[in-house]
Amino acid sequence: MPANRDRFSCQASIEALISVAREQTGAIAWAAYAAGELKCLLGQGDDTVVWPAHIAAEDFETYCTQLQLHCRVAGQGEGVLGWVLAPMAEKDHPLLLDLAVRLGSLLQTAALIRAQNTQRVLYEISLLASTTLDRSAFLQGIHEQLGTLIDAENFYVALYDRQSGKITYPYYIDRFDDEATANETFEFIDADRMSLTGYVLSSGQPLFLDAACIEQAKAD
Repeated sequence: MPANRDRFSCQASIEALISVAREQTGAIAWAAYAAGELKCLLGQGDDTVVWPAHIAAEDFETYCTQLQLHCRVAGQGEGVLGWVLAPMAEKDHPLLLDLAVRLGSLLQTAALIRAQNTQRVLYEISLLASTTLDRSAFLQGIHEQLGTLIDAENFYVALYDRQSGKITYPYYIDRFDDEATANETFEFIDADRMSLTGYVLSSGQPLFLDAACIEQAKAD
């Protein structure tokens, strides 16, 4: 699909830029991060330096201050789109200045494409809502549209009845689960053993989990 091609093209361009910058900067320690609630590592210079794969937004400034890192903005849209981090002694290095400018341009392009694709998906979903009477077909259509924006191979819709605490699953797709939840499956929220789905539905707050968080949740 065009949306996926655009997304992958931007990602490939960013990866290529990072690769070239790594070769040019040699042993200089630097890292590029993308914006978000979790700042995601896009790439780095000197491979002997260990940079965290993710940094929580609320910890980002503290992290940079403690390690005496200079944070150079790389691209702005409605907010900052990325950063290039480097030791203070390297903050004005020409190659890092150039990296920040080029990375910022690519991140701005990616943000624009993402915004356009999001608007397209919202329009398609609103069209589905007004033209599709069958709920299963409607939910499948939503799944297909979201798949053009994000990795949605595993996807489900959960409905929550606040009065009874009952959760039902009218749509559930899991490519790893041969016994995917049937339409008639339901559960009740247990405050003493809250599932991730139960937490999201009862709190009304989104939840982003990486692999480590999921394993921790299983252990708890």
